[in-house]
Amino acid sequence: MKAGIWIRVSTEEQAKGESPKHHEVRARTYAELKGWEVVEVYDLSGVSGKEVLSHPETQRMLNDVKSGRIQVLIFSKLARLARNVKELLEIAEVFQNHKANLVSLDENIDTSTPAGRLLFVVIGALAQWEREEIAERVRASVPVRARMGKNTGGVGPFGYKWENGKLVPNPDEAYVVKRAFELYLETGKLLTTCRRLEEEGLKARKSSFRTTTLKRILTDTVYKGLKRANYTRTRGKGKSWELKPSEEWVYFEVEPIVPADVWEKVNAMIRKNEEKYKHMRVPKEGKYLFSGLVVCGNCGRKMYVYPYTGMKEPVYRCRCRTKVGESLLEKKFLEGLKHLVVKPEHFKEVIKEERKKVEDLKEAKKARESELQKVKQKIERLFNLYEEEIIDKETFRARFEELKSRKEAIEVALKKIQAEIDFYEIKEVSFEFVLDRVKTFKEMWNVLEFEERKELIKTIIDKIQVNKDKITFLFSCPDEFVNFENYTHIYRDVGIILKDSYSSPYPFLEISLPIIPQEVIKGYPEKLEHLGEHLKRKRLELGLTRKEVGKIFEVSEETVCNWESGRTYPNVKLIPRIIKFLGYIPFKPEGVDLVNRLKFYKLINGLTVEELAYKISKHTDQVRAWLTGRRKPSKKNKEWIEGFLKEEVSLKNFEVS
Repeated sequence: MKAGIWIRVSTEEQAKGESPKHHEVRARTYAELKGWEVVEVYDLSGVSGKEVLSHPETQRMLNDVKSGRIQVLIFSKLARLARNVKELLEIAEVFQNHKANLVSLDENIDTSTPAGRLLFVVIGALAQWEREEIAERVRASVPVRARMGKNTGGVGPFGYKWENGKLVPNPDEAYVVKRAFELYLETGKLLTTCRRLEEEGLKARKSSFRTTTLKRILTDTVYKGLKRANYTRTRGKGKSWELKPSEEWVYFEVEPIVPADVWEKVNAMIRKNEEKYKHMRVPKEGKYLFSGLVVCGNCGRKMYVYPYTGMKEPVYRCRCRTKVGESLLEKKFLEGLKHLVVKPEHFKEVIKEERKKVEDLKEAKKARESELQKVKQKIERLFNLYEEEIIDKETFRARFEELKSRKEAIEVALKKIQAEIDFYEIKEVSFEFVLDRVKTFKEMWNVLEFEERKELIKTIIDKIQVNKDKITFLFSCPDEFVNFENYTHIYRDVGIILKDSYSSPYPFLEISLPIIPQEVIKGYPEKLEHLGEHLKRKRLELGLTRKEVGKIFEVSEETVCNWESGRTYPNVKLIPRIIKFLGYIPFKPEGVDLVNRLKFYKLINGLTVEELAYKISKHTDQVRAWLTGRRKPSKKNKEWIEGFLKEEVSLKNFEVS
């Protein structure tokens, strides 16, 4: 039987010594004892158990079950497979439908039996209950810790740091905060303040100041000495946080960075500015993939997404009515992205750094092991002194408790060090995988989360300009990370111009990608199966309504609608005008023989049989017989028709579609 091994160990469990390697060794040993062949390992190290089913590795495992690549999946315990009963049951159903088995080593579960399936559901429910119980206990402890002024998770706000359990100013960052308040008082504008901070070389923790980051700092009460805690909660993985009810908020005092009167003055200015621009309703920055980067090529203004109820796709709009859908922007972005090549030497340098960390950790582990050995020896000597009655019971107890605590602390530290070693060794394998498989950013796109995609876009895109016929991306990339691949080749394909006049420390590359009508026009017919669809495509390209087209051909709006849907066909007399409107002939001759060419001539010139007969100086019944195939033209008539068709110039004016 062919088996797969499922590994999912959280970072917290890795810190306790439960490394993925240990889980794999255990599962392989079990498979060997059973006589099973291990053909796949599914590694989800560090992935949360709340929503496992949507993970790519889970989908790969389920596809392998469906295709018969594996007949059994081995995992350490049920909680490692998933902690959501619904997902557990869905996974079990897939295995059952394809006559495959699930084996949990700790719970001794075999889903091939009814008893095993029942136990599977029960233990799954307990796993979910356990998760909810832990989450509830954590939630209950947060407000208590907040009221005591203790850390409730995460690093301190910008300008502060946690030191000995207290929130105190961070001298380096506190100066930046003070300067931000000073500059805003001077300028009264968020964007201008951000630019001034940039000019002075002052940044936030991870990047340059953005208006949203700056406003968050200027309006946070912590900087006037009042820290707010327990005021937000997460809405789930990949979703933004939301505010809790105000009665649940907790405040405690900390050392202020700016005087209270300065804070109040700055916030009064911010409220006044908000009131002034409230009617503009500019959406929040950063909610969509290309937020803050899209500008109108027509008027130069920034383009925003204005959300509404029932919106299916974000659309960036300008006041001058230029608009573009996010899906089209992403499509064009990926076309340009395929030309940015990851530099292998960058990842090699990262791997080198990770190996250095592992070496340092191993040295630290040796030092801790040596220290642990010394503590154990001291405990042994202490027992000897007590047995020989050299020290009394109280002295023994006091010294033993101290040494015991020290021993336990060292053992915990050792487990953490080992977990870090496992983590970095696994990480090194991941980097080598990337180095081996990923050659361009485009190949990385599908494995990135939404927030990671946004971060990549902000890192390498300086501006996106939208015109009616093209979208232009201005790429700005760190030289040590990427190469711009093959300039001349790209220039021929998509129109690239290298810019030298920008002040960025990174090279700029402008990529202009054409927009074809079917990408932006709603209802644009991609396949042209009848004459009405040719008319519809031309109408949409020209931006005309059916009513306007009807006026051109002197017919009703309803008639044009029937043409476009294929319900009716235009009168033969209108065909020459339709050809002129389209700019090309929308049909081809049925054949190259003389009669088919004559039929084609009749069609594109909008002639009746009588009119055609008159033109070629033949009897109507004779011409009708030729066209219907009842008779064939004589040799003399063929020569006559050939001469007539050669003299006609109708076919020279338009190209046949």
